[in-house]
Amino acid sequence: MNLRRQALALCAFLIAGAALLAGPAGRSGRLERRETLQEHRIAQGTQSGTLTPLELATLQRQDARIGARIDHAQADGVVTVGESLRINHAQNVESRRIYRKKHNDRMIP
Repeated sequence: MNLRRQALALCAFLIAGAALLAGPAGRSGRLERRETLQEHRIAQGTQSGTLTPLELATLQRQDARIGARIDHAQADGVVTVGESLRINHAQNVESRRIYRKKHNDRMIP
């Protein structure tokens, strides 16, 4: 009976440890996935003609800055909650900016 409890405790410990290790990677993955989706939105706006060259350059420059923030946050191997929140806020701002620029009635003829 004692051996069984020890085995269960060891399994619980290993599962909890795996969950802790997956946490920061999960944050990092979400940030990168969102950045990729925003890049696709920008590309779609370029293809459809709803983004002018100046708007495209502005959005790409800001997207590169967010990418640099993500790279910097991942440099030490752990994306902290604070870093994740700041990057998420920057991505929210960028998302609004993409929407506004795609829907501002300026189109490439």
